[in-house]
Amino acid sequence: MASSIRLLPSALKARHAALFALGIGGAAGAIRYQTDEGTRRSVYFWSRAFPIYLHYRYVKSQVQHLPEAEQEEAYAPLHQKYAPEAVDIILHLKGFYIKIAQVGSTRSDFLPQEYLSRLEIFQGDIPCTEPFTAIQDTVERSLGKPLPEVFAEFDHIPVGAA
Repeated sequence: MASSIRLLPSALKARHAALFALGIGGAAGAIRYQTDEGTRRSVYFWSRAFPIYLHYRYVKSQVQHLPEAEQEEAYAPLHQKYAPEAVDIILHLKGFYIKIAQVGSTRSDFLPQEYLSRLEIFQGDIPCTEPFTAIQDTVERSLGKPLPEVFAEFDHIPVGAA
């Protein structure tokens, strides 16, 4: 004889309300993702960075009672694995993230050597991936005038990029 659990009407209503709210929230999130660049960038960052963070936290929970030398030995494979991934995230997101990488690449007191050596690329020339027309449009929109009205000359080759 199979027994079934029956929810009280109030619990059933609460369950339906929760599912409805979850559906509305999911739809609103999807719309925001499609229409807001900041949301897309945040989702990209956290979808890539959070698993890295969790892996480090897991290893920390396993080695926190060990001597420092053994802890560093346990973290070394993570640094090797995730330093290149951090660079990929930074290059994808550009702008602010490149600026933070430039500062971070000088902080040997803060970052492991594996990260420092990977982040050194941000100290030199960072390739500009934007076509000049996109840069021109951005500058002209910002200034409210065409480039020739503001600058005597505007070099098409960037000095650097971020």
